[in-house]
Amino acid sequence: MSKKVIYGVFTIIVLLVISFFGAKIYINKKVSEKIDKKIEEIKPYADVSYRSVDYSLLRNQLTISGIKVLYAGSRYPVTINRVVISDFDREHDFPLFALVKVRGITFYVNSLPEEDRLILKALGYGDRMSADFSSSYRYDMEKRKLTISDLTYHLKDIGTLSLKFNFGNVRPVREEEVLYFLLDGWGEISIYNGEISYSDEGLFNRVITLIAAERHISQDQVKAALIKQIKNELNGDPVSEMLAKAFVDFILDPGTLKITVNPEKPVTIAEIIAEDSVDNILQRLNLKVENVH
Repeated sequence: MSKKVIYGVFTIIVLLVISFFGAKIYINKKVSEKIDKKIEEIKPYADVSYRSVDYSLLRNQLTISGIKVLYAGSRYPVTINRVVISDFDREHDFPLFALVKVRGITFYVNSLPEEDRLILKALGYGDRMSADFSSSYRYDMEKRKLTISDLTYHLKDIGTLSLKFNFGNVRPVREEEVLYFLLDGWGEISIYNGEISYSDEGLFNRVITLIAAERHISQDQVKAALIKQIKNELNGDPVSEMLAKAFVDFILDPGTLKITVNPEKPVTIAEIIAEDSVDNILQRLNLKVENVH
């Protein structure tokens, strides 16, 4: 291989590297400009700042680090270690699909409404709390189907709430249609199937401990009273028996309380609301509840 060929290949490699990093710097600059524009739009409601923005061309991943949010009228900022948005749709103003992870959310308990603040203090939580959030969704515009494969909120020392759902008849809402959608339009959305789960991370035991201290009884007595109340409210039907078993199991040994809905055919939210009894709603949704470990 001649020196000219070697120099030519080397030159091409250098140009590709320069082009890649040049494009990366350019895109990061453009992304930062868009973020700054959005920050300006919400300034009347919150003061938002961030440390850095990085966009990966190879992984189609956007990372925003060192975020600080101070809501109008509040003295307590919310800080976020990083927001990572990956595998997202770049063709539409609002992505039709995306994977979002928000890590290291820290907020002050004193920033919460008074009732929530007093409850958390009574349960023994400190001045600051931390959380994580993740979401993964995909919207099919032609089929009007929204798939939420992950919507998870984790509060440290409290628990994790997760949601997975498949919805149909979900259409884009134009600005002039927002009021109609909020009042009535959401009832047209149909439910294909879904799952909601709560995994306890200490909250339940804190609640039991607090009730026991206030009533001057043991924690076992509190649990026994709760179980008795649940059993007294049984209607004798299979759905009530299933619910009672799940909640009693959770009281005795808190794990993950899982609720699944799997109707025989898609059912709209309006149809569910129109049902005249809770039992009919549960049967229509083919609802199942269990406590799993």
